[in-house]
Amino acid sequence: MKKLLTLALLSSMTFAVTDSATLNLQGTVGAVVDISVAALSDATNLDLTQSQSNKKVATVTEQTNTTTNFTVTVSSANGGKLKNGSREFSYSLAYGGQGVNLATGTTYTRNPDPLNANSYDVNISYTGQAAASMAAGDYTDVVTFEIAAN
Repeated sequence: MKKLLTLALLSSMTFAVTDSATLNLQGTVGAVVDISVAALSDATNLDLTQSQSNKKVATVTEQTNTTTNFTVTVSSANGGKLKNGSREFSYSLAYGGQGVNLATGTTYTRNPDPLNANSYDVNISYTGQAAASMAAGDYTDVVTFEIAAN
């Protein structure tokens, strides 16, 4: 009877055997930091004999998917002067309605909007001069827009 009771007790005991393993999944999205300039035809065909006030010459589109602030720096190769050799013609720019210090460059801090691109107008202003008071030829400058994630 003892053997039967022991067998009955052993057969009613359940032996649970378990095992587990885990799989960790992770994906990565690289940073997108992009800026582009869409110049209007007037940007390379300015009439320097006629004064201009806030004439739109380009649209700049900024895009980043970062979640921290980023900066956009606007600078001029000639410090805000259109040059023809040693001759200079002064102008000013507004970027997104804000003045740009072309002599030293201007940096704007932006709040991230990771799912949307934002566009800003670039407007030029200058006082025209009589053609007879300027040397003939092209007056040029290069304005650079640089975006950087923080």
